[in-house]
Amino acid sequence: MQCKPGDPFDVKPGTQSMLMILWTANSPFPACPEAICQFSFEGTVYKLRLQIPVGLTKFSSPLEIDFPNFGSLWKEHSEESKFIIESKMTAEQIKSELPEGLHLALVPGPAENVVLCGMFNYFSQSSQGVKTSPVLIRMQFASEKIQVTCHSNSGLVNAGMETELSYILDPPK
Repeated sequence: MQCKPGDPFDVKPGTQSMLMILWTANSPFPACPEAICQFSFEGTVYKLRLQIPVGLTKFSSPLEIDFPNFGSLWKEHSEESKFIIESKMTAEQIKSELPEGLHLALVPGPAENVVLCGMFNYFSQSSQGVKTSPVLIRMQFASEKIQVTCHSNSGLVNAGMETELSYILDPPK
């Protein structure tokens, strides 16, 4: 993480100041990262724990493939996670609204399912380079429930996708 400005700074009463934060993913993460904001007011130091609204897919890129190749990747990456999401969204709504926002590609397949594919990109400290992890998702619809199955090479990638999809498809009230 990089901040600009990087050094502590003062904000005078009645004014605003901007703090820009640049995030780099160093590994898959299962939930939104936290940041601690520390400031002082009238001599008292305060610390705020803030959940940063950054999901796993902010570091993803779409992987355009056909359904047979998706099936091959699905078998190849066997780390699996299944979960149910209650949502009133239909397959057609999800197909038209979700892929672009999640930086995932819609894979042409069975009309009653939604199949998404992408690559999670992160910077590896050990190899000093960008690494990738496939993100393969199948959604099956029944009533107002969506059964989601994720395949990747990392349980953390699957957990991150579960967190993000649950939040988007069944937001907290």
